[in-house]
Parts: sequence; C-alpha cells; structure tokens
Amino acid sequence: MPFMKWTLDQPITLAAFFEIHFKGVSKRTVSTWIDHGRLTVNGTRPALKMTAMAGDVIEFLDHIQKNPFGLHFYYHDNEIVVVEKPEGLLSVNSEDESVVSLLYLLKKSLKRDVWPVQRLDRETSGVLVFALTQKARERLKKQFEDHTIERTYYAVLGGQLEEDTGVWKTFLTEDKNLYVHVAREGKLAISRFEVVKRTTKTTHVRFFLETGKKNQLRVQADHFGHAIVGDPKYDSRKNLKAKRLLLHATDLVFLHPTTNKKMSFRSDPPFI
Repeated sequence: MPFMKWTLDQPITLAAFFEIHFKGVSKRTVSTWIDHGRLTVNGTRPALKMTAMAGDVIEFLDHIQKNPFGLHFYYHDNEIVVVEKPEGLLSVNSEDESVVSLLYLLKKSLKRDVWPVQRLDRETSGVLVFALTQKARERLKKQFEDHTIERTYYAVLGGQLEEDTGVWKTFLTEDKNLYVHVAREGKLAISRFEVVKRTTKTTHVRFFLETGKKNQLRVQADHFGHAIVGDPKYDSRKNLKAKRLLLHATDLVFLHPTTNKKMSFRSDPPFI
C-alpha cells in the first residue's frame, strides 16, 4: 500500500519534485529509497535525472516489516525503536514543517506517537533510539542525563593525531547564528578517544562520549587542529574534502526503560 501518492498534472523533473515534497532530504537518501523500491513512477524504479509527465503516478511505499523508507531497523517493541539514521536526513523536525525528518518518517510508518531522546546532526549517520511511550522517554532521558548510556563514534580526522589515546575537555557555547564555539566557560564537553589507524593524510579515531553536547565532536576536532574530514561547517582549514562528513555513530548501549535489560547495538561506518 502506498504511504504517499501523487498524480501529476504537468511535467516535472524528479529533482524538482523531490525538492518540493522531500525538502531537506539528501540525494543519497532519495537514491536509497529508489534502490529499495520505496519511490516509484508508474510502479517502476525511476532514474533521478528523468522527467515525469502529466498523468504519471509517483508513489512512496511503506513496507515497515521489511525496510521502511530505505531505513534499517535494529529493534522495535512497544516501548522503543532503534534505527539507523542515514547521512543527509534530519533526526527531528525543524521549524520548517515541510522538511522530512527521521522522526516524521517513524511517526508515519509506525502510525503512533514517537518521542526523540537523542539526535544526530544531519550530516552524521548512525544508530539512534526513539521512545514510543512517555514513560520510556523519561527513563531514557534520565540515563542520558546521568551519562550511563554508552555512545561510540567513528571519525576520520585530517592530519596526524600524535596521541594514541586521550581525552578532550572543552567548554562549548552557541552564538546567535547557531554556531558552536570552544569558550572559557559554557557547557562542559568531554570526549575520550583512541586511534584506530593512521594514513599519510588522516587519522581514524574511535570516540567515546562522556557528554553529548551539540556538535561536540566536530567542534572539538577542529579546535584541536584535526577537523573531521568532509565537515562543511566546522573545518576551519578546509584542507581535506569528502562527499560527506566522515562521522558515524557506531555503538549504542543502554538499559531497556521497562525491563532494565542491557541493550547493545552496533552499526559499521559506511565510509571505511
């Protein structure tokens, strides 16, 4: 059954159509939906460069048990859902209601209320947990506030990081333009790291978050002289380019909000 369906009254390129109806979703995500058969034109998989004609039918299909909207579900019960967020998709709705987000897609596909308890930047991919009841939301938020949830990220940094292991401690503050800076005072941000491997131009690093502040790893990495490769916002030197931000949330460990059972999920970085 189609979740969304449009019958065109005039010709339009698919690029223009997606910009109107899936504003804010990256081309990579749209391509994934097409590859998984979630977006069709007249029942067939289209090419992104095609022009759909008047009378053509475009459908966005919902197959939640198999692979909803090209997303991967790790776990789902009556209290929580654990899912992988692709790069280029917002975690939660922005002020612009027309922008599609992961939260929006979850609500539509599950046909119930969904509450965020954490988020990833649009440019970051990886594993996320959402609450399906208010009680689950409160208990998960308490774990985040108490720093008992384990979160691990994999990143590729520019340049050679000298230390094999270490801890970054900074204070972060956000300006009126929503840009986060390292400052003398503000919110304390703590990130532990260990080097996985080095190349001639980069250092692959595994990060363990002790705090989860907005843009924490991206800001700290640039502050310490090794911005994350492909960062469109926080790479002050602009010396290494990539098709995407090379940052991925790989591991998430927490206690189930109802059963107290230890839940552990792992997602491999798509860029290594």
